[in-house]
Amino acid sequence: MAEDTFSAEFNALGDMLANLDSSSPAGDFHARQLSAVLAFGRRANAQPELSVLLQDAVALVAEILEVELSGVGRVIESGATLVQTVAGSDAQGHALDTKVNEAPLDPETSMAAYALNVASPIVAPEMAAEKRFTDLFLRSLGIRSALCVPLHLNRAAFGTLGIYSKNHHAFSSDDLRFAETMAHLVTSSIARVQAEGALHEQLVFTSTVMGIVDSLVLVLDAHGKLQDMNRSAQRVTGFAVETVRGKSFFDLLLPPDEIDKFQAVFRHLARQGQGVNIEGKMLTKDGTPRHVSWSLSTICNEQGDIRSILLSGIDRTEQLATEHALGDAKAAADKAQQALQEARRQEGAAEPRPFGPVSDKPGTEQRTSPRRSYHYRQLIAPIRDGKLPSPEDFFHATCEDISAGGISFYQDQTPDFEDLVVALGAPPEVTYFSARISRVTQKEHDGRDMNFVGCRFTGRVHL
Repeated sequence: MAEDTFSAEFNALGDMLANLDSSSPAGDFHARQLSAVLAFGRRANAQPELSVLLQDAVALVAEILEVELSGVGRVIESGATLVQTVAGSDAQGHALDTKVNEAPLDPETSMAAYALNVASPIVAPEMAAEKRFTDLFLRSLGIRSALCVPLHLNRAAFGTLGIYSKNHHAFSSDDLRFAETMAHLVTSSIARVQAEGALHEQLVFTSTVMGIVDSLVLVLDAHGKLQDMNRSAQRVTGFAVETVRGKSFFDLLLPPDEIDKFQAVFRHLARQGQGVNIEGKMLTKDGTPRHVSWSLSTICNEQGDIRSILLSGIDRTEQLATEHALGDAKAAADKAQQALQEARRQEGAAEPRPFGPVSDKPGTEQRTSPRRSYHYRQLIAPIRDGKLPSPEDFFHATCEDISAGGISFYQDQTPDFEDLVVALGAPPEVTYFSARISRVTQKEHDGRDMNFVGCRFTGRVHL
């Protein structure tokens, strides 16, 4: 800290102590201690920067113990180095230049490092006669007597508070206890500041994650009231989080027939505290139901009580719609397969009847068995010179309808063959039929003029 800044802080603390001590009997040391503790508590609540907080604490201790110098030690570089500052005022009250020293954290060459190593306050009445360590930095400043209190935070060395005098000063046990009390207040204040900082960072991180994930994320309190929603949840539901915070998740986002199911899940969470997966409907702002796969988990306090319930959901509405459409298509394919099986049964009873003679009137019905719509793409291949086709000879054709006696399909080119093989179904359930073309007419399909080919089945083949 710069000289002017330190002097201003020191004088401000002195004024605070003077005001607090005005009602105390002169020389009442314990009253001055209590005043210092109160002054530091007020100072800590103002949440100054960490360096200012440390300087305030050690300056207060120096003021109460009536010594002219004080300093702070800070452990840096993963515990390998100690940076010390020493400042104060002379006998006339003039601020002295701040001295700074950076050295390895060696308990043999530093009083502060020794205090951190033994994890207890250290008093050195005569620095020159000290055998436990040799602190050349303090000796170079002309310091004769010293008191050093270690600061440990989260079981790790953090720094020290040092009280120094250039004259012999017999630090009493009361002095030692007061300095240690202030050190505990310092570490408690630092821990609180760091915890608040960590909580803020965690909230920022959580908010960032909630903003970028595609899943729906909702945070509820233990009673099911909405606390937060990410952007995906706001987009899908149509609600802005500011308008729904504090409202019941059950009343706002669930249809009536889903409430009992979700309340049962919440009761299970309260008893077991374990994550639960559940499928259910969710209502949007305009009342549209969405199908969501939810994963529920709890966030508990130190006592194990539920503080929040986290819901992470995947909107499966479009996926289910696609699955239903595929199911309908499969049902249609199964129906066509049944028609083919019926045709095979009729083949065993009687020769299938052909379409009949070619008609000059397009669109005239020529099949005597019922037609069924069969708008699927199937594989066909020509039979040339009486030889069955190989797999590479097959090509796709879009079918129009099917009956027990035959099938019709579209082709761009006029067929240059008379007999063919038709593959019906989808792998691995494929049935091959031989067929003969009965007629070819022109017909519009998908906005184009195409060859509409009618065939009659002549038998079943095995490739």
